[in-house]
Amino acid sequence: CLYISALLFAQINDNLRVTPRFVTGSLALNNRLIFSHDPILPALRSGHDFSALWNGHAWVEIKNLIFDPSVFLTIYSPSTPQDIQNKFEKTFKGKFSYLIGERDKLEKLGVVYKTYEHLSNDDANILINCGFRAGFFDKNIC
Repeated sequence: CLYISALLFAQINDNLRVTPRFVTGSLALNNRLIFSHDPILPALRSGHDFSALWNGHAWVEIKNLIFDPSVFLTIYSPSTPQDIQNKFEKTFKGKFSYLIGERDKLEKLGVVYKTYEHLSNDDANILINCGFRAGFFDKNIC
C-alpha cells in the first residue's frame, strides 16, 4: 500500500490542480481493526530497510475523498482471513478493484480510516524509487 499510494499521490500531485495528502493510519470495518498503525516516518527516514517491519496502511486523501488503490488487493489476498474478506464483500456488495469514497459515506458503511501521519513529497519519492528497485513498478508507468 505504501508504494502504490506513493505513486498515486505523485501522479495526482504532478498532473492535477488539487492538493493531495499522502497519509498512513489505521483502517477498521464495523469496529474491527483491519490494519493497525505503526509509525512509518521514523523507519522511512532512518534509511534502513523497513519493508518487512511496518504494520500499517497508506492511502491518498483530497479534501473529504479517500483514494485507496490497494485495499482490495490486500483484503482478497490468500493471507487475509476469510471472515474479513466476507465482511468486505458484504459491505461493498462484491464490487472491488480500488476504493474511492467520501469519508463520511464510508464511515456510514462502517469503513473508518484514521489518519496518523502525513507523508511528504520527498517521502513519496523515496518510496517510489524503492518500488522501482524492488521491481514493484516498471519505468514505463511514469
